[in-house]
Amino acid sequence: MNNMDKTIILRYLGAEHENFIVCKWAIELPGGISGKEIVDVKKWTDETVDLMHTARVWLKRTNPGEYPPKYELIISGRGHDERCTWCRSFRTALETHMNKLKYSIDQKGSCDFD
Repeated sequence: MNNMDKTIILRYLGAEHENFIVCKWAIELPGGISGKEIVDVKKWTDETVDLMHTARVWLKRTNPGEYPPKYELIISGRGHDERCTWCRSFRTALETHMNKLKYSIDQKGSCDFD
């Protein structure tokens, strides 16, 4: 297995800035890893970072029934609602967790708020 086979692509899809700020990330998993890993990291982040009432986070699979799984992470909010803290915590936890499993993260693009 070469290094590309063990790389998770985290692609910044951009942000919309109307009434709410909506940031989007695509997560592409290589073969050999399940989507459960991503869901577990999201759950850990949800339990660790308190979001204010206006912030929301969705993780949805974009290719149901296909393998390897692909996801879209959508983070929305308004003002100072801890969504950026949540996002940074998620990305750090994802990298830490995947490093333990001998996977790497290749982040394509960066958030407007980083």
